Amino acid sequence: MAIVPIAHATIIGQAKSKKTRMEELQEKGFLHVITRTDGEARGPEHYASAVMDAYHYLKNCPVKRRQATEEEYFDQNASVKEALIIKERTIVLEEERDYLKQRINNLEPWGNFTFPAISETKGYRFWFFIVPLYHLGKLDDIDLIWECVYKDNRDGYIVVISKQEPEGMPVPRTHTGSKPLSEVREQLDEVEAELEDLHWRRTGLTRWLTILARRLASSEDQALLDHIVGSLYDDGDLFYFEAWLPEKKIKELHAYTQQAGLLLQVRSPQKGETPPTLFENSPGWSGGEALVKFYTTPAYDMWDPSKSIFLSFVLFFAMIVSDAGYGLLLGLVFLISRKKISCSSQGLCRLFGSLVSATIIYGILVGSYFGVEPGAGTLPAQFKLLDIRNKDQMMFLSICIGVGHLIIANSGNFVFAERSRFYFQPLGWVVVLAGGFSWWLGAVILPDTKLLVLGGQILLAAGGLCILFFSSTRPFGSWKDFYLRLMDGLIALTGFSKVFGDVLSYLRLFALGLASAQLAVTFNSLAGDAVSSMAGVGTLVAICILTIGHGLNLLLAMMSGVVHGLRLNYIEFFNWGLSEEGYPFKPFRKRRIGIWNQL
Repeated sequence: MAIVPIAHATIIGQAKSKKTRMEELQEKGFLHVITRTDGEARGPEHYASAVMDAYHYLKNCPVKRRQATEEEYFDQNASVKEALIIKERTIVLEEERDYLKQRINNLEPWGNFTFPAISETKGYRFWFFIVPLYHLGKLDDIDLIWECVYKDNRDGYIVVISKQEPEGMPVPRTHTGSKPLSEVREQLDEVEAELEDLHWRRTGLTRWLTILARRLASSEDQALLDHIVGSLYDDGDLFYFEAWLPEKKIKELHAYTQQAGLLLQVRSPQKGETPPTLFENSPGWSGGEALVKFYTTPAYDMWDPSKSIFLSFVLFFAMIVSDAGYGLLLGLVFLISRKKISCSSQGLCRLFGSLVSATIIYGILVGSYFGVEPGAGTLPAQFKLLDIRNKDQMMFLSICIGVGHLIIANSGNFVFAERSRFYFQPLGWVVVLAGGFSWWLGAVILPDTKLLVLGGQILLAAGGLCILFFSSTRPFGSWKDFYLRLMDGLIALTGFSKVFGDVLSYLRLFALGLASAQLAVTFNSLAGDAVSSMAGVGTLVAICILTIGHGLNLLLAMMSGVVHGLRLNYIEFFNWGLSEEGYPFKPFRKRRIGIWNQL
């Protein structure tokens, strides 16, 4: 079980040394401090400051310089001030650039001209309209002085001479402004040149990101320390607080408290307490842990399904993509981006690699290579064990996976989770699923197999009785308690329809896999028709169809694989495997900032 055993610690010390001791404990970083407010350690509010704003602005710069590590020449105030000035000036210039571009678009159809002074035109002004050709006839009914200076195949370019803005025109006027086109273009060049200068000034400041991050982390660490220190009980003479810690750290905490002159009491969690949940998985399974945390945090007395989620998600993704060719493309992407993924998350890298490997292997088993089946007698054909277009075979496989997945969920819930003595509901559902599957197997898949049918019926009845009598946490005692337990069991039995529907949900694996395979075949067929029906240019059309079609199909298959692969885990699996939600273990520790954080 990857949920780390947790112990409860009570620590008492002299109030005058409170901050010093808490700084030392923050450096060690293995305590989850229980505050007086809400029972769990909370970090400080978001560190909203000029430093934070400047740091994020520089970190989001698309180009970064080599990171400086020595602080001798770093002026934090000057760097932060300059970064914020660059940010504000860039925003202003980008808005001005957009305005000028729009103005140029409005002026270009009319050419480069300069307006005469109002005194020279006796108060008359020029008004510009771009009128669709089918509206030009309406201008004849308008008592205005106008001229069509240009026409294209869609619009007429109308100049109206009037002291006031013309009324009754079929379209709104075009805003050209008072400056000629050449002057607006020069102004745009100046704005873009200044934006380019600001960009390189911003890039130059990125060399201080690591140092700035360390100082920022130090500020946040101090804010967290102040928050925790302020939340502790302090009567002026003594300070006192409680915390959770991993059991394997008890000896280290004992050694520290003896050396620091603190009183320490350690005990196991008591009934009714809700310790935080701390995971501990090997790097190979950390991707599954990330998937679990993305959705929920299991309660401390539950179990860690990271390995099950990892394996099932990989399998579901492979079944939905269902093509070895697509798997090879994903593998190529994985190889190209592997170094970058490894730097950001080793667990994510291994999860992605597993998805690629499983997709290739499953694609080989179903004999699909970009929608093309291997010819009879070829080497790839010898590895084809499944036919994705065989409805009965794929439906049977999907049902088997669904039943197995829910059995694993309930088994983990029963074996690993801490339960009351007479609570056997998860075991009952395991037996029900096994019995129902045996009954269906003997009655539908393998006709005349009476032993399977009888065994399934017996298991189904035994599981139902287990659910009826052992789905309550109430104690055995009086007849009233028995009656209440029976009512709880009857309510639990209503889950029969739910478990049946959840098993059928796994048919989406077959349906989505078939859709992906059929789309690939369809695009191949369209490309073949293009080659045969259009001489010469048909090959080019076929290449376009194959590229766009398979690219779109791969994108849809990946989206379906992720969405539905996670859905079957988060909805069906978690519903039967994790009935209680907890909260994560948040260690009271300092942040660690390295150069890789700024990449």
